[in-house]
Amino acid sequence: MPHNVDTVSSAMDPAELFDYMAEFSNAAEWDPGTVSARRLGDGPVGLGSRFELIVRFAGRESPFAYEITEYERPRRVVLVAETGAAIVTDTMSIAAGSGGGSVLTYDARLELKGARRLFSPLMSVLFGRVFANGRRGLEETIGSGADR
Repeated sequence: MPHNVDTVSSAMDPAELFDYMAEFSNAAEWDPGTVSARRLGDGPVGLGSRFELIVRFAGRESPFAYEITEYERPRRVVLVAETGAAIVTDTMSIAAGSGGGSVLTYDARLELKGARRLFSPLMSVLFGRVFANGRRGLEETIGSGADR
């Protein structure tokens, strides 16, 4: 199963960073693979909130409907998107930084369904590239040197 984990330090305090990341429509600001993103529904972001992202992956644009399945403000949020081909799980954990600010740990998993599992080694490489681009985008957007 393709799986990537990395951390990004931010000057933002943990609650501010959590709120920014939990509002998953913000992915369009930091993830170069996200063509567009919007929240579905009204009200405050929390357990059950849904987001529609159009994501560019392997040369195609595909819609993903993410839902917050775990919401522990200001420490952890889990979003899951399921398509006919795969289940994507993004887990974002936020902790206070040792010198102030915060540290985001981003854990992304792609579980292929059915016969597609045979392509896991290739998808691991592609997923790793997408993840690395997103990590660079996060560093530029929320990183310690970011001017937010």
